[in-house]
Amino acid sequence: MEERYRKALSLAAAMLGRRSLSESQLRQKLLDKQVEEDAADWAVERMQEYGFVDDAAYAAMKAQALADRGYGPRRIVQELRRRGIDRDLAEQAGADVQREDGQLLQFFTRRFAGARPDGAERQKAWAALYRRGFGTAEIDAAWRQYVETLEEE
Repeated sequence: MEERYRKALSLAAAMLGRRSLSESQLRQKLLDKQVEEDAADWAVERMQEYGFVDDAAYAAMKAQALADRGYGPRRIVQELRRRGIDRDLAEQAGADVQREDGQLLQFFTRRFAGARPDGAERQKAWAALYRRGFGTAEIDAAWRQYVETLEEE
């Protein structure tokens, strides 16, 4: 085995020893370390063969971590795509995450502490959830649920 391939494999193993990476991220990091393209591709393929690089597992793990941090489906897919995950794989991982029931309702409850906010405050909260990747229908449903809880009290 040529020295450049050995070096690429050693660098790839070291990078993956620190944290999980997608195939695309690993390839780019190797190229950033001045590894020749063919050696980087070879090292990535070896890491895939050994099971150290698995985009499906990486996407599932990252998607769940993002969901646990309060991100919605659109934002999860966006973040996975930014990390070099294929669109179909990113969308599947985003759809498969386990989210806490009533997550958006809890957001409104914490944000407004049982009070009914004015239109501007409601709009700010709605915009914050939208930026986090939740859909308008999902946000509106949670808002209606929040208003119902206020009316019951």
